[in-house]
Amino acid sequence: MLQELLDETNILLKTNDYENTYNIMKKKFNIEDIKLIFSLLNIDISTNVQKENRLNGFRQNVIDRYHNCIITGCKDISRCDVCHIKPFNECTFKQKYDVNNGLVLRKDLHPLFDNYKMSINPYEKTINILNVDDDDITKYNNKVVNIFDESLEYVKLHYEKFLIINKQNSTK
Repeated sequence: MLQELLDETNILLKTNDYENTYNIMKKKFNIEDIKLIFSLLNIDISTNVQKENRLNGFRQNVIDRYHNCIITGCKDISRCDVCHIKPFNECTFKQKYDVNNGLVLRKDLHPLFDNYKMSINPYEKTINILNVDDDDITKYNNKVVNIFDESLEYVKLHYEKFLIINKQNSTK
């Protein structure tokens, strides 16, 4: 097992992308073994572990807040994702882990939200869906959702971008 871990590490490290290497390895190996290998190679992965711990805390806080998918009501959390309203890669450090920047969405809805085919109208607190041809999804269009007022700042940003992207797509 350790030899397999070493071999895998050597292959992945040739890219010099330590974060990606760590993320791939944690799917296959015990975290303690990964830490050992990286420490033997004098590579600090503590920031990756800390980031993962913060994201797990964020995820649990959002689940504790909403308990189910805010659109469908799906209570089976294994069928849901916690998503960022403002995309993670556009957030400040504080925003990345701000519970107000999170929602629970069923897994099939998450990519639609991320790709701005779906948003929440912050003024009416309704779901808006555009350019989706699936009746199982479009049936939620204009549905009123319960969202915390503290999240509306993020929702407004998402909704504005949703409107801009979909206006551009309609003029093409």
